[in-house]
Amino acid sequence: MFDQTQKDFIRNLLDENPIIQKKEVIDSLLKSGLSTSKTKKQSYNRALVEVLKERDIPISRENKTKPTTVIQTQDGISKISDDDFARDDFIDREIKPDVQWRRKLLKTGQTSNPKWKTSTNIEIYTFINSDDSKFDSDLYDELFEAVQKKIPFLTEIDSDGYSDNLVDEYEIDSSFIYPTANLIISGTKYTIQLK
Repeated sequence: MFDQTQKDFIRNLLDENPIIQKKEVIDSLLKSGLSTSKTKKQSYNRALVEVLKERDIPISRENKTKPTTVIQTQDGISKISDDDFARDDFIDREIKPDVQWRRKLLKTGQTSNPKWKTSTNIEIYTFINSDDSKFDSDLYDELFEAVQKKIPFLTEIDSDGYSDNLVDEYEIDSSFIYPTANLIISGTKYTIQLK
């Protein structure tokens, strides 16, 4: 039911705004509160992609949209604008190079101290620019050491608990860009400096 409501909201927004940026669509959805999911932005992004596909705009991993992508809609027909200056306020915007971001996540802790025993309640993550030359093994060690500072008896973290995912720029929490990380222990959040 939420997906249908989100899609209706997007259709109306596109029809009411002949020229709109993808970021504005996502921001409007966030303000709407239609999703109660923990991953609201991802849910809204999926709904937007589905609506664009309905309108014959092919969106795929190879043909991605960016937050600055302009969507033009007329009479219920939408298209992705090829014109970077489709709106007057775009003329003065700073053009950023395409940067890929990755979310580095370490989770699922096991400890030797019964007081801290857990298998699912430890999580630490940071966002890193893909142009950064830091090796995964070095970042893993930094994340693990940051957890050990809060939980001194932590002895290991499952090897499958480390993930590295490509994320869209709008999914990044700017508070946790490397070298800052978000550590969550049993629901309590800590901002950690890795360097």
